[in-house]
Amino acid sequence: MPKSKKPVTFTNSFKKPNPSQINNKIKTPALKQLIQNGGIKQNYKNPNSIIREYHNLNKRKAIIKSKLDSLPNKQNDTQIKVLILEQTEIDLKLDALGGLDAYQKSSLLGQSTKKGGDTSRYLIKHLFNINFLPSLNPIKLLDVGSLSPNNYEKEKKWIKTDCIDLNSQHPKISKLDFFDVPLSNPDNNSEISVHGPYDIVSLSLVVNFEGDIHKRGQMLIHAAKLLIEKPGILFLVLPLPCITNSRYFNEQRLLDIACAVGFEELLSSHHSTKLAYYIFRLSNKQKHVSHPQFKKTLLKDGPGKNNFCIAL
Repeated sequence: MPKSKKPVTFTNSFKKPNPSQINNKIKTPALKQLIQNGGIKQNYKNPNSIIREYHNLNKRKAIIKSKLDSLPNKQNDTQIKVLILEQTEIDLKLDALGGLDAYQKSSLLGQSTKKGGDTSRYLIKHLFNINFLPSLNPIKLLDVGSLSPNNYEKEKKWIKTDCIDLNSQHPKISKLDFFDVPLSNPDNNSEISVHGPYDIVSLSLVVNFEGDIHKRGQMLIHAAKLLIEKPGILFLVLPLPCITNSRYFNEQRLLDIACAVGFEELLSSHHSTKLAYYIFRLSNKQKHVSHPQFKKTLLKDGPGKNNFCIAL
């Protein structure tokens, strides 16, 4: 009968271990390979591969954090140690990818107009279709997770754009968390350059980047708070598999959640080969105050499906 493996022991159970101090007795293959080779097995020269892997690792990291938060704080709890070890493995993988900086540069390359990746063009086309543009009065737009301050450059005579991102790659993009964007600037504080209310909030490929399913729902609620009711517009873009190939999510679920927080009118939707586009109008600003719960519920199981979900 084989001997049972001893649990990994850290000098300090709740301090993040230094990768250089982790010895070769740890049998997790990916971590062992990172230590020995200084890299990872897969070739990540393709920007899409970096983006995909970055999302997967962050989702797993969010799950681990949730588990750690729910466990009792016991110093000798083996389960906590195992989770911390896995968290360290993920951090090493993210570092091997190049971190958030590499992710954003890959996203920027993927957004190149030559590659057809600038989602803002779909929004602009629709705004002209519904006579929202051209506009006599300037339209205020918040571009969340912005990779380029020039996405709406052609429309600058009509649209004033506030660009924000957690890891800004450009001096014209403010380094700011979406949840920290104030709803207004009542005191006209000149130091607060980014604030609501907005005519349009763009959440293009950022909701799926958030690993916590409840924070994804909170992003939609915060968007509703930031918007001017009628004609407040939410531009939401998700990877197509989030809508068409998830165990816990589909288009009807998205429409139900959007309606629950005040986006009762779907102005436009479109599925390309890789992305799902939605343009909602805010018609009931107060609905986000008291809304039904949407928990993580199995909708359709099957092999090859992903676990994407938005919860309220």
